[in-house]
Amino acid sequence: MLERLYEQRLPVQAVLAVTKVSIQRSLAMRECQWELVAQLIPVLRPKATTIMCEKNHVGLSFISPFY
Repeated sequence: MLERLYEQRLPVQAVLAVTKVSIQRSLAMRECQWELVAQLIPVLRPKATTIMCEKNHVGLSFISPFY
C-alpha cells in the first residue's frame, strides 16, 4: 500500500493542492517525508510479502514496528 501511495504521489499532491487549507495541512507530506517513504518501501516489502503469504487474513498488527 505504501508503494502504491508513493507511485501516485503526484496525483495525491495535486488533489491536496486544491483542497481546504486545514485538510491540506493535516494530509500533505513534505519532500523529506516522501523520501522516507521511498527508503522504507524496500525494507518493508520482504516482511510484508512473507506475512501476507503465510496468513489468510492479514492485519496491520502483524507487521512489527521498526524503531
